[in-house]
Amino acid sequence: MQEKWKQIAGYKDLYEVSNFGNVKSVPRIDCNNVRRGGFAMKLQTDRYGYKYVMLCKNGVEKHEKIHRLVGMAFCDGYSEE
Repeated sequence: MQEKWKQIAGYKDLYEVSNFGNVKSVPRIDCNNVRRGGFAMKLQTDRYGYKYVMLCKNGVEKHEKIHRLVGMAFCDGYSEE
C-alpha cells in the first residue's frame, strides 16, 4: 500500500496527515517572509496509549489525536462530534 497525504481540516495549508498515521507540516513562507515547515511532526503518546500531535494555528496550540485526524481525512461519513 502506498502512503497518501491529505490536508487536515481546520489547518489548511499548514499540516497534512497520511493514511499511515504520519503528520507533517506543509512548507510555506510566513508573513515575515521566513520559510517554515516541511518536516515530519513528532508524535507523542498520552497516558491511555493514544498517539497525538500538537498543532498550532494563529498562535493557538492544540493537541490532536492521530486516529481522529486519519478518520476525518480518509473515512467517508466520519465526523468529530
